[in-house]
Amino acid sequence: MKFALPLAYAALCAVLLLAAACGEDSAEDSSNKGLDNQQSGEQSPAIQDAEDLAEEYFYRGLDYQNSGEYRLAIQEYDKAAELVPDHVAIYMNRGNTYLKLGEHDRAIEDYDRVIEINPDWSWPYYNKGNVYSKLGEYRSAIEEYGTAIELDPEFAQAYSGRGQVYAGLGEYHLAIADFDTAIEIDPNSSGTYSDRGHTYYRLAEYAKAIRDFDKAIELEPESSSSLITSARHYRDLADGYLYEYRVSIENYDKVIWDDPSNADAYNGRGYAYHQLGEYQKAIWDFDKAIELSPDKVSAYRARGDSYKELGDFQRAIADYNKAVDLAPTSFAAHFGRGLVFRDMGDHRRAIDDLNKALTLTKEATLRANVEKALALLQE
Repeated sequence: MKFALPLAYAALCAVLLLAAACGEDSAEDSSNKGLDNQQSGEQSPAIQDAEDLAEEYFYRGLDYQNSGEYRLAIQEYDKAAELVPDHVAIYMNRGNTYLKLGEHDRAIEDYDRVIEINPDWSWPYYNKGNVYSKLGEYRSAIEEYGTAIELDPEFAQAYSGRGQVYAGLGEYHLAIADFDTAIEIDPNSSGTYSDRGHTYYRLAEYAKAIRDFDKAIELEPESSSSLITSARHYRDLADGYLYEYRVSIENYDKVIWDDPSNADAYNGRGYAYHQLGEYQKAIWDFDKAIELSPDKVSAYRARGDSYKELGDFQRAIADYNKAVDLAPTSFAAHFGRGLVFRDMGDHRRAIDDLNKALTLTKEATLRANVEKALALLQE
C-alpha cells in the first residue's frame, strides 16, 4: 500500500486510545509487519489507484475523527476499508471511533480485524482490554492486557491498565505489582503514580500513598486536570490520617513509659507504625506485645501482616498459623494467610483459606473482597 508509513503511524499514535502515548519502537515495528505483505511485489495501475483513493478516505476520516464528527469519520473509514481491506490503520482508527460512540461491540470487531491481519501487534489487545474494562468484563480485560504484555513486555500502559482492573476488583497487591512494573518502564507517568497512590490509600498505607501523590504532582505541577486535582485531595486526606497515627504513637509512648508491661499499648503502637509503613518498628512492638501476652491473637495476626508487606512470607505464614491456632474463627487471620498463599503461588491452600474466611464474616465489604480474590483464583 502507498499510505506514507510515517503519516499512517502518526495517525495511529494520535488516536490509539485513552491518552496512551505510542511506544515508537514497538508500535512502529509492529506496523511494519502489518504492511509487509502489501509493500512487496509489483502492483497494477488499478491497485495503485485504489490505494491512492483509500488514502484520501483514510485521512479525511482522521480529520473528522479528530474534530469529533465520528459518524462522518466512520463513513470515510468504511470507504477506505472497501478499497483496501487489509490495512491495520483503517480498522484501528475505525475501532477507536466506534469506541467514542459507545459502540463497544463494533470497536471490538475492528480490533479483532487488526489482530487477524497482524496478530503480533500488542496495541489492539490493549485497546480491547480498555473496552472490556469499560464494560465491567474484568476477566476478559485482564486476559487482553496480559496478551499485550506477552507480546511487548515493555508495554507500560498495559501493566497500568491491568493494575487499574485489579484495583477495581480489590486485588490491591496484584494492582501494585503491575503499577510497580509500569513505573519501572516509564518513570514519568503521573497517571500511574496517582493510580498506585490511590491503591495504597485504599490499603490504608498512607505514607506510601503520599509519596506517590507527591510524585504525580511533581510531574505535573501546573496541571488542573482531574487526575492531579484528585491526587492533591487524597494526599491531604492521607496526611490527616498519618497525623492521627503519629499522635497515637505519642500517646502510646506515654502509656508505655508509665507502664512498660502494657501489652495492649505495644500492640496499638505497632498497628500505628504498620499504618505508617514502618514495618520493622511495628514488628518490634508486636514482638514485645507477644512477649508480654503470648496468647494475644491480634499481635500474631498483625505481625503477620507486617511480615507480608516486607515479603517475608514464611514468617507471615507462621504468625497467621499461630493466630488461627489460638482463634480458629479469626476472619483476618484466614484472609491474610490466604493472600500470602496466593502470592506464593499456592492456589489450593489460598482457596481453602479464603473459603474459610468467607464463612467467618457477614460484613458485606469484607465478603466482597474475599469473593473477588476467590473469583480470580478459581478461573
